[in-house]
Amino acid sequence: MIRQKTIHCGKGTKTYYREVDIIMYKNTPRQRGKKRKPGLPKQERLNFKNSVRHLNQICKANFNETVINPPAELGRLTDA
Repeated sequence: MIRQKTIHCGKGTKTYYREVDIIMYKNTPRQRGKKRKPGLPKQERLNFKNSVRHLNQICKANFNETVINPPAELGRLTDA
């Protein structure tokens, strides 16, 4: 089966930038695995990848040819 996830960067569905993720998955019943700690290096890489992606989406939503509206989040991300 295929799942499509659409992210609109901005307000509404008629935005300047849109990301579409297409995810392949099997439609099988799943059982919950044992609880364990996540691998630290792998989790840090995933968190970094997701934070960069989120920052790109914020920039695409707020900085285009016509309007520049920097969000308050952007200052907090660059100061850290």
